[in-house]
Amino acid sequence: MGKLSEISKKALYYNSMIHISDNRRVEIENCRKILEYNDICVRVKTTTCDVAVWGSGLCVDDFCTGGIVINGKISSIELEKVM
Repeated sequence: MGKLSEISKKALYYNSMIHISDNRRVEIENCRKILEYNDICVRVKTTTCDVAVWGSGLCVDDFCTGGIVINGKISSIELEKVM
Protein backbone atom coordinates (compact mmCIF):
# COMPACT_ATOMS: atom_id res chain seq x y z
CA MET A 1 0.00 0.00 0.00
CA GLY A 2 2.93 2.35 0.70
CA LYS A 3 4.20 2.16 -2.88
CA LEU A 4 0.76 2.92 -4.32
CA SER A 5 0.45 5.93 -2.04
CA GLU A 6 3.87 7.18 -3.23
CA ILE A 7 2.84 6.83 -6.90
CA SER A 8 -0.42 8.67 -6.22
CA LYS A 9 1.46 11.56 -4.62
CA LYS A 10 3.73 11.88 -7.66
CA ALA A 11 0.81 11.67 -10.09
CA LEU A 12 -1.16 14.30 -8.20
CA TYR A 13 1.72 16.68 -7.47
CA TYR A 14 0.44 19.96 -8.85
CA ASN A 15 2.56 22.56 -7.07
CA SER A 16 4.29 25.07 -9.30
CA MET A 17 7.99 25.82 -9.05
CA ILE A 18 9.35 29.22 -10.07
CA HIS A 19 13.08 29.65 -10.66
CA ILE A 20 14.42 33.21 -11.00
CA SER A 21 17.89 33.90 -12.40
CA ASP A 22 18.85 37.49 -11.56
CA ASN A 23 16.49 39.84 -13.39
CA ARG A 24 16.96 38.13 -16.77
CA ARG A 25 15.26 34.71 -16.68
CA VAL A 26 12.23 33.07 -15.07
CA GLU A 27 11.35 29.39 -15.37
CA ILE A 28 7.86 28.32 -14.31
CA GLU A 29 7.05 24.64 -13.94
CA ASN A 30 3.51 23.21 -14.18
CA CYS A 31 2.38 25.99 -16.49
CA ARG A 32 -1.01 25.19 -18.00
CA LYS A 33 -1.74 28.10 -20.31
CA ILE A 34 -0.37 31.44 -21.55
CA LEU A 35 -3.00 34.07 -20.72
CA GLU A 36 -1.20 37.18 -22.04
CA TYR A 37 2.06 37.68 -23.91
CA ASN A 38 3.72 40.90 -25.04
CA ASP A 39 7.10 42.58 -24.54
CA ILE A 40 6.21 44.08 -21.11
CA CYS A 41 4.01 41.37 -19.54
CA VAL A 42 3.70 37.60 -19.68
CA ARG A 43 0.81 36.12 -17.69
CA VAL A 44 0.44 32.36 -17.31
CA LYS A 45 -1.93 30.01 -15.51
CA THR A 46 -0.42 27.30 -13.35
CA THR A 47 -2.22 24.59 -11.46
CA THR A 48 -2.35 26.69 -8.28
CA CYS A 49 -2.17 30.37 -9.31
CA ASP A 50 -1.82 32.93 -12.09
CA VAL A 51 1.69 34.36 -12.51
CA ALA A 52 2.40 37.74 -14.13
CA VAL A 53 5.97 38.59 -15.10
CA TRP A 54 6.52 42.32 -15.77
CA GLY A 55 9.51 43.95 -17.42
CA SER A 56 10.83 44.99 -20.82
CA GLY A 57 11.91 43.03 -23.85
CA LEU A 58 10.21 39.92 -22.53
CA CYS A 59 10.09 36.86 -24.74
CA VAL A 60 9.04 33.27 -24.26
CA ASP A 61 11.97 31.15 -25.32
CA ASP A 62 10.58 27.76 -24.40
CA PHE A 63 7.05 26.55 -23.78
CA CYS A 64 7.46 22.84 -23.25
CA THR A 65 5.25 20.25 -21.64
CA GLY A 66 4.42 21.60 -18.25
CA GLY A 67 6.81 24.55 -18.20
CA ILE A 68 7.76 27.93 -19.65
CA VAL A 69 10.97 29.99 -19.83
CA ILE A 70 10.71 33.79 -19.98
CA ASN A 71 13.75 35.93 -20.81
CA GLY A 72 14.17 39.70 -20.78
CA LYS A 73 14.69 42.48 -18.24
CA ILE A 74 12.36 41.48 -15.40
CA SER A 75 11.13 44.17 -13.00
CA SER A 76 8.49 42.26 -10.96
CA ILE A 77 6.60 39.01 -10.59
CA GLU A 78 3.02 38.85 -9.28
CA LEU A 79 1.20 35.78 -7.97
CA GLU A 80 -2.57 35.59 -7.78
CA LYS A 81 -4.21 32.63 -6.07
CA VAL A 82 -6.83 30.89 -8.20
CA MET A 83 -10.03 30.12 -6.33
